[in-house]
Amino acid sequence: MINPEVRGLTDSMSGIDRDEGSQPGMWDCSVEFINESEFQVRIENVKVLHKITTGTENVVSQAPNRLLNPEQSWDFDFQVESKDVPELSSSIEFTPLFVALTRVVGEINKESTVYPVLRASINKSINPPEVDAYANTDMVIENIIVNNGTSIIGAINILDEIPQDFVPPLINQVKVTLGNIDISSRTDFTKKLELAPSDQSPDSKHQIIIELFNLSNEFIQDAKLIVSYPLKARNPRPPTEMLYKTPVKIEINSPVEGNLFTKSPDIEPEIKVKYVKRKLKTLKSIKPGMSEGEFSISVRIQNKGNVELENIIVKDKIPRGFDLTNINIDDYNVVKIGEESELQVKIAELKGNESLSLNYSCSGQGGYPRYEPEIIVQGREGSELTQSSDNQARTPAQTVKGSITSISTEKSALINDLFSNVFKKIDQTITGNALSAFIEDMRDQFPPGPILHQFMQFAKDIKTD
Repeated sequence: MINPEVRGLTDSMSGIDRDEGSQPGMWDCSVEFINESEFQVRIENVKVLHKITTGTENVVSQAPNRLLNPEQSWDFDFQVESKDVPELSSSIEFTPLFVALTRVVGEINKESTVYPVLRASINKSINPPEVDAYANTDMVIENIIVNNGTSIIGAINILDEIPQDFVPPLINQVKVTLGNIDISSRTDFTKKLELAPSDQSPDSKHQIIIELFNLSNEFIQDAKLIVSYPLKARNPRPPTEMLYKTPVKIEINSPVEGNLFTKSPDIEPEIKVKYVKRKLKTLKSIKPGMSEGEFSISVRIQNKGNVELENIIVKDKIPRGFDLTNINIDDYNVVKIGEESELQVKIAELKGNESLSLNYSCSGQGGYPRYEPEIIVQGREGSELTQSSDNQARTPAQTVKGSITSISTEKSALINDLFSNVFKKIDQTITGNALSAFIEDMRDQFPPGPILHQFMQFAKDIKTD
């Protein structure tokens, strides 16, 4: 604590005025003090004494406590009774005032403190950014995370959402690279890498959950972490029905763990879907067969659109009195509905601008009436999108999987010749390889169906290495 002490000289003037009043023997007097120094002064006490024959008397006793700046004055008026000019003397006490300005003489050095900033950016790349509605499209997703702060990133959590109508990747298809290092399967970096739920169904949303740690030596400033994986669009709906948002969020922390820094893209990522028309055309022809009572029927399904059609069911009625004798496809059912039959053929997929022909033969009596085939596109869900009102009124049906109810005379003779040739080869005691090759060469001459598959399997089994 500094106690300043100032020594200096003050300069002041004081005096008393004496004016005889209007009445004889009364004097109007005034005591005055003038501050002529450079200091402020404060007048503490003022006394004026009057000399009389018996001694002195005190005629003024004041304590003004008045602050006077340089060149300011103070005065006080009073009256004295005296026959002659009064002899007055004054005593004035005052205190000089001063302000001590304290100064510290020294040097202050301030050094800047640098604090590392934890920050990162996230951007999702969708390729292609737009897919066709009702189509199956292969895609590639890339999440690019850049450390654009000054702090090292020690750990990161990534939450990436895949919308419904898209097939998520398998876990081993998710690739995580940090710089030039593939850390997807490295347990020294990867704490968690999972898909929730763990199925590949496009009927629900999925989330890829990634937790990485121990990144201090690699995830430095400006380093880049990339998470990439394949994605498949499965019949996405047009934008009038559904918007496919695919949000992604990251949570990062520094090597010295504190509060998590959370970041998402400034604009929520979205997979755009372009509406594409579906076009389907069906043609049918009925021609007489090679023998009496036999008819050859051909049904052509044309996908005239640019998107594939999935899970197609073709239903064609077989008239009463006719039986299926031959067909050029394996996956079919013959459904008994009362006294009539219905041929049902399943087509897994028909790509855009492609066609498929269904050829089959029926044998019976009389003319063969024409019925228009019914085409049902079930799509990905596997449920029928359209059903005729007639189907709802039908009686319970009996399904015969992949069966041909009868064989025409011409086919019967042809099959008899085929097996006769096989028996002749067996009688010649040929090798298993030769017999197998002979049977496989005749494959197209046999009617399709489960028996054909068994016969072809027999041909493979008799081969010797």
